[in-house]
Amino acid sequence: MTAPSAQVSLETIVARDPHWIAVLSDSAVPPAFAKRREWRAVRAVRDGHFLLLPGSLFGRPGPRSGDAILQLRARLAR
Repeated sequence: MTAPSAQVSLETIVARDPHWIAVLSDSAVPPAFAKRREWRAVRAVRDGHFLLLPGSLFGRPGPRSGDAILQLRARLAR
């Protein structure tokens, strides 16, 4: 049986103040939520630090998980 991902409040994210936010996206455009005023309280949003990961590769575990790990490692090394 599968369960949905845990929901995290914006207040929790602001309190943790991440330097980067990983987003599953097949687009090179920052996520739409980054334009919302309340998200400006998060350092990663203010600095435009989004790690955009292709949903087709990172969306679910499978035979391409090794490829996903290699891509993630390469992106983190930049």
